[in-house]
Amino acid sequence: MNYTRINQLIGKALLYYSDGLYRLSDTGFDKIEQGESSHLNKLSHINKLSRVLVVARHHYIERTISLPITIKQDVKAAIEFEIEGLQQEFQLFYKVVHQSEGKTRVAIWQVPKAIIPKGIALVIPESYLLAGLLAPNQILRYLSTDGRPVLLTNTLTHLFSSASANQTLPIFTQAAGVSISEPLEFSSDDLAKQLIQGVFSRGQALFTGFWCRSERVKRDWQALLKPLLLPAIVCASVYLALSTAYVSFQYNRAESKIDEQADSINAVLRLQSQIAQRTQELAQFENINEVQPPLWRVWQIFAPFYAQEVTVKFIRYNNEQVYFSAEAESASNILESMLDNPMVLDPEFTTAVKKQRNDKESFIIRFSLAPYDASQDEHTSETIATQNTANSVTDNMKQAAQESSGSGAKEQVL
Repeated sequence: MNYTRINQLIGKALLYYSDGLYRLSDTGFDKIEQGESSHLNKLSHINKLSRVLVVARHHYIERTISLPITIKQDVKAAIEFEIEGLQQEFQLFYKVVHQSEGKTRVAIWQVPKAIIPKGIALVIPESYLLAGLLAPNQILRYLSTDGRPVLLTNTLTHLFSSASANQTLPIFTQAAGVSISEPLEFSSDDLAKQLIQGVFSRGQALFTGFWCRSERVKRDWQALLKPLLLPAIVCASVYLALSTAYVSFQYNRAESKIDEQADSINAVLRLQSQIAQRTQELAQFENINEVQPPLWRVWQIFAPFYAQEVTVKFIRYNNEQVYFSAEAESASNILESMLDNPMVLDPEFTTAVKKQRNDKESFIIRFSLAPYDASQDEHTSETIATQNTANSVTDNMKQAAQESSGSGAKEQVL
């Protein structure tokens, strides 16, 4: 693979800012002329491919914060809250560098907007690129383009760097929490090549956290819409006039058709009225044929129970069924007699039969009255008359037997 060609393409896409704009190449930094870079907003004059800016360490603020959460959405919300008040002056970028024991460590970079040329899509901190070249806890020391010393280390839990000229190696290692070791060093001439290698080492990670947030441009909507106001009013007026004319035409057309068919419509309406009237009359005839059973027939049903010494406690009728509570020697016999009665429909117990202290059974039965039939009344009357006659004959025979036994006793005494 031709890595030289790839490095050249990456170098064309990258710009480097360190107190001025530079192009990157394997041989070092090529400073852009003052006239060419005097206005950062005119990036199109520099290179149409240059959309990635690498910022020197001393131009941005780097810090690491620890959050007591690990859920991705909560972490994002907490970071947005952390950087909310800084977005007017800085472009802010962040990366989650470590998560463990319910905590999340996040690296945040604050890059001043004033140093970012217009048209830049990605802004990458220099320390983030170079940290990808280091082993865990390894220390890097290098010189920037202006000879400023920079110290950098990448631990297992965070990234730490410093561009202070007064910070010594022991103080740096103590602040970073790593042991003192011989640092990896390279000169400012090697820095450009190492930055290109850092792009290779980070790869896709560069495209997930370093995009520039576009500025919201305030627009004068009143000034933009004012020229369109008059044409809009004219179009609306024309549309309204045409719509009114069309609706009026359709209304007049429909009205003329209704006038032409008025006789037919009136005939249909009269026919509908007659049908509704006939339907109502038919329903009235059907209601007349439905004769409710007379309630006096209830006494014909209960009359035989009194001869059987049945005690009726209450009788209730709810326009559909008859309920009665009673006590008898045998509740099942009462139910059987009602099943055999043609005037009774669907008799049944509504509650459990209870045994009383007087050895009688207490129960509640409900039933419906059968449709009224005069022949049933005649049959029922004959049945009741036959039962009354049989009861009278039985009573007479018992009385005669008692009298005969009494007269025999008298004769023996005599």
